[in-house]
Amino acid sequence: MLQPARYAAIFILTLGDKIDAELAMLNQGDFADAYFLDGVASAITDGLLQVLKQELQAEAKKRSCSLGGRFSPGYARWELREQKKIFSILSAEDIGVSLSDTYFMVPQKSLSGVFGFKFEENRS
Repeated sequence: MLQPARYAAIFILTLGDKIDAELAMLNQGDFADAYFLDGVASAITDGLLQVLKQELQAEAKKRSCSLGGRFSPGYARWELREQKKIFSILSAEDIGVSLSDTYFMVPQKSLSGVFGFKFEENRS
């Protein structure tokens, strides 16, 4: 998946555990609000990912290369259990993220993955 990349940016981001606590409370009876909050929290998590991507694109430009696509465990034939490798490289516990026994991240509004940096070929 990262074949043409020369460098990689590995990341974990999270909204934190307060969203999980609020969702658990709402799921005990206020299902509509829980559904709404879950959607908003997912949108915010995706927004954070876009901010990260913009920062990495700026860094790629400084290095005269381009940012490739994002790959995450659980997608594109990258097995979810491989997430453990990302956690072994980064100090996820410093931002309050851990893995469950089934390799899902806790808190649930968290993302991990890799972006590749690739140098453009000169086509003179």
